[in-house]
Amino acid sequence: MKIAIVTHTTHHVGGLETYLGHVVPALRRAGHTLAIACEHGGEDAWASLTCEGGATLPVYSVEQHGANGVVEHVRRWCPDLVYAHGLGDPGLEEALVGLAPTVFFLHGYHGSCISGLKRFAWPSRHPCDRVFGPRCLVAYFPRRCGGLSPRTMFADYRRQVRRLRTLRSCAAVVVHSAHMRRQYARHGVTVERLHHLPFMAPALSQAPMGSERRGRPGETGRITFAGRIEPNKGVDLLISAAPLVAQGLSRPVHIVIAGEGGARAACGVALTRQVRSDCVPLP
Repeated sequence: MKIAIVTHTTHHVGGLETYLGHVVPALRRAGHTLAIACEHGGEDAWASLTCEGGATLPVYSVEQHGANGVVEHVRRWCPDLVYAHGLGDPGLEEALVGLAPTVFFLHGYHGSCISGLKRFAWPSRHPCDRVFGPRCLVAYFPRRCGGLSPRTMFADYRRQVRRLRTLRSCAAVVVHSAHMRRQYARHGVTVERLHHLPFMAPALSQAPMGSERRGRPGETGRITFAGRIEPNKGVDLLISAAPLVAQGLSRPVHIVIAGEGGARAACGVALTRQVRSDCVPLP
């Protein structure tokens, strides 16, 4: 099968690229023929995204070919399937999704929130469960959903409207959690095309209910956060809660934060003030 993978960048930026770095080599080993359509990067950057390199993999990027050129290259390549992961340009996304039956893998609140953060920041930060629509414009400034520019708000709103329309047209939409499945069922993606594929993790032995081990006095508990260190990920909440956790467990708590991001320095300062910790950059 010829599969065109549509993604924002071929540079290794975060979790999406880590996922593709494992999936793409596996698809190739299974005998599928692949091409990449992206906005940023190119064949020279592809090796940073995959575990096995990608010298023979065609990469069509907006930086090298322009948006129309990318669409034309993919059209001539004649994919049997488009495997989409989201683009910044909704027009390019619409055009590529229209070239073949599309499976769209959602890695965030694509087409369901003006800012994409899906949270209110005022009077306190907490998740938003609204169905995306015109009423979101009313809440945007009072609830601090995003920035303070009306022009940006309306531009982002129109962009998300187009993204949601594109999602509803796809042959299948894949999510990694029951929460995301509920979100997009409420946003008009028909249930027969909406698929929840749980994260595949090693099986962990589970202790019977009520048999939680509290630990011996003085024994150190350990909590690890692994991911992008950004305010919306809740690392600051983990740090704030650490003293309460230690008090509840009646023992010290050692927090390890593994990752990079814009809030890493601030988290490091907060950690030194509250609990013993390590900050470890992910490879």
